[in-house]
Amino acid sequence: MAQVKAKDWRKKSKSRSSARPRLWRGLRAWGRDGRLVGALLALVSSLVLGYLLFSPTFQISEVGIQGNLALPQDEALRQSSIELGRNLFLLDVSLVRQRLEQIPYIQQVRVDRILPNQVRVRIWEKFPSVSWAPDNSLERYLVDDDGLVLGIEQEGMDQLIYIVDKEGVAVEVGEYVDVEAVQTAQQVFTRLYNDLGFTLLPFEYHSERGITAVSVDGWRACFGNGAHLEQKVLNLLTLLQNGIFFSEVDLRLPEQIRYR
Repeated sequence: MAQVKAKDWRKKSKSRSSARPRLWRGLRAWGRDGRLVGALLALVSSLVLGYLLFSPTFQISEVGIQGNLALPQDEALRQSSIELGRNLFLLDVSLVRQRLEQIPYIQQVRVDRILPNQVRVRIWEKFPSVSWAPDNSLERYLVDDDGLVLGIEQEGMDQLIYIVDKEGVAVEVGEYVDVEAVQTAQQVFTRLYNDLGFTLLPFEYHSERGITAVSVDGWRACFGNGAHLEQKVLNLLTLLQNGIFFSEVDLRLPEQIRYR
């Protein structure tokens, strides 16, 4: 009876010892043909992907918008549809760019992911060309964004922003006019006409007062330059929406509005 038990024990021991080589041979075979490495890489990739997509570290917490002169910050953020708290890697940067570039005066947009949780949006705006005329002159001159006088405006040209130099200073092709006045008129026109729907007459320019917007409704708004443009626009809207009558308002100092 004891001999039978010993024989059974030896059979079991032999069975276990033969199973181990088969296991190691299988693992070595997986290693040789790449299956083991592939399985490990797939596991690691799954863990990394899960961390990138579900970790709070990569939830968008800040959106930086640069380069916008006429488009307000909050409007740019709204149009972009970037949601704070959304995963940074799930953000469709191409879709954000397409949405912003649908705005008529947006020329180009670049969207960058900044690890771990920021988005940077760079905006390039485009504005209509400017037609500059000295007061009481019969000729108007096309001016580029840098203030360079390109040539005499030709009949049939449209989509121009008109500026009248109230000081009547004569200009010649190849000369420069006040570039800050040109850019301010472009920005103010974009906000008042394109965004808010105001119908405007030609802008007025004076070397000391800068740019003044003139409405068909009879009021004048002196913006000076493009600094603090959005606050100046809000101040103008406050007067109009509250039914305050004025013929002229000085918006050059946003914290000190003067009107009559």
